Amino acid sequence: FRHRAIRSVGIAIGYNTFGADVQILVPPTVTSYVVCFVVKGRVQITCGGDTALVGSGRVLVAPPDQPLRLENWAGGSCVAGIKISRSFLESRLEKLSGRPVHRQVAFRHYDDGGAAEARFLRAFDFVVTELTGPGQEHAGRFGAVLSELLVEYLLVTQEPCCGEIGVARIPLVIERAIDFVQDDPATIVSVSDIARAAAVSVRALEYGFHKHLGMSPMAYLREVRLGRVHDALAAGDPAQTTVTAVAGRWGFGHMGRFSETYRRRYGVLPSETLRRA
Repeated sequence: FRHRAIRSVGIAIGYNTFGADVQILVPPTVTSYVVCFVVKGRVQITCGGDTALVGSGRVLVAPPDQPLRLENWAGGSCVAGIKISRSFLESRLEKLSGRPVHRQVAFRHYDDGGAAEARFLRAFDFVVTELTGPGQEHAGRFGAVLSELLVEYLLVTQEPCCGEIGVARIPLVIERAIDFVQDDPATIVSVSDIARAAAVSVRALEYGFHKHLGMSPMAYLREVRLGRVHDALAAGDPAQTTVTAVAGRWGFGHMGRFSETYRRRYGVLPSETLRRA
């Protein structure tokens, strides 16, 4: 068995090669989407009710609530997998579509040899080359830009399934407000902070968010903060990380309300996410 791992902001990439025929069952991740494709050889992949004998290059996406089974893995075959944080992927979809994401994203499966999968795989090769080049750091803003590029390529090439990506038109001031919230959600105190950053009145900001995102600016801020908490808990060490500390870092002071809001958003309590880390 050979395994090569690459990590960046919001994503983890793994190349897996076995020297013998094996069967692997990947249980539902709950917190991540898993993108997989065969680099060399052929593997039978089952996701949900769909089964396909996948050759080199075909891309499949397992959602957070579905197991992934790989079998008839011929010796020497290599499968690449990309584990994408659910909150990271959904935040990029929100940015592309200009709409909030309230439920799990449904992906279609690429057809063999299609132009869409070819574009995504070219983007994947570029990102891997840049992340593993000499002198490059996987963390920080550079890694974040590459992670965003890869995830946005996945979403844009999935446009018939995700729907209306790149079509929505929202005002520039609302885009500025969204960028401000995404860049530094921990330090925002009130809706006035967001309005000031977007150079618009509070009333106009509230109207724009309700019209184009279907929620208030502070509700959007809460969703972004929940996503950051979720990522931190999913990556945390239960022996060193506490839910209270992580929630406080992202602006949640009342733990009872926070836990209930988190449970409604992710279907589990924050302590459960931390234990699964």
